[in-house]
Amino acid sequence: MIGSKNKVRTLLESLSKKGVNVKDRRIYAPIGLHLGDSSPEQISISILAEILKIETEGSGRHLRESIED
Repeated sequence: MIGSKNKVRTLLESLSKKGVNVKDRRIYAPIGLHLGDSSPEQISISILAEILKIETEGSGRHLRESIED
């Protein structure tokens, strides 16, 4: 879910009052992986990275770790 912390909080509270399980693991908020920058370009990449991680069931770990194993 994309939105400010306040917007997400308000929406989740509203859904909860309507009986929706907001603790469901399919709701991701805020969305994106922490990449260390907050520019619009980096935010969009972090969102896509999280979507791909979830879709492919990837670990998200650094590739260097697989070489060292």
